[in-house]
Amino acid sequence: MIFNYDLGKESPSYDFAVFLALCEQERLKAAEDSFYVYINSNISQHYRNSVYDWRWRIPHLLFPLALMMPNCRGVAIGIEGQWLGHYLINLKNELYFNNNFKHLTASKLALDAVPAYDNVITFRERSLEPTRNSNKKAWWSAFNGSNDLFIQDNEAELSLENINVELRMAIYQKAKMNWFVSNGCAALCILNPDINYKVFKIETPSVGCTTIRYINKSSGINRGDSPRIANEGQKYIWQEDTYENIKREKG
Repeated sequence: MIFNYDLGKESPSYDFAVFLALCEQERLKAAEDSFYVYINSNISQHYRNSVYDWRWRIPHLLFPLALMMPNCRGVAIGIEGQWLGHYLINLKNELYFNNNFKHLTASKLALDAVPAYDNVITFRERSLEPTRNSNKKAWWSAFNGSNDLFIQDNEAELSLENINVELRMAIYQKAKMNWFVSNGCAALCILNPDINYKVFKIETPSVGCTTIRYINKSSGINRGDSPRIANEGQKYIWQEDTYENIKREKG
């Protein structure tokens, strides 16, 4: 089976992780052993303008994400294959939770290379749509344990987990709890039912992709809901990331 992620239509971002889950779903429906992914790199002008590091993202974000799908046998640049989009609403629970559905996961080598943290807090700190960014002061005040880890956004800090997405995935997999505001990299946790996460600030009405209308269209959920594929320990929190709200969820 061959699928195509078309950058003329899709973002060079963690949306690709949802696309990969949809590829796995199609593989399972067709009872095939594996699938291949081509990336159409003829990127739209919109994403050329809005994602300044899009060239870097193809080999350093999209390729590693594909290779973290156990049944993906290869990823390359090309135009061949079926386009599936990137909407969570198209994932079916009866297939997603099938024992034969293989989710995003880091390799044993990556898992062995990182420690296990009690809490991993990921900041969104981007120049694009800054109203979506994390309330860093509140997070710093709420978490000060010796076994807590703060991860900055890719744009904000040159760090190993920002350069190597598989190590970031391994950190999330081994953490007791992962904390976010709504941000692309949360897809690493959302698309693995064995990873605990809590995501604040789901809705930012001034930004198109975080309006309740778009969230309902893409995920099939309403205000107050968590994703339909969420397990126990996985939760959307429809509140701002204030110190009081974080402490309440932290317990």
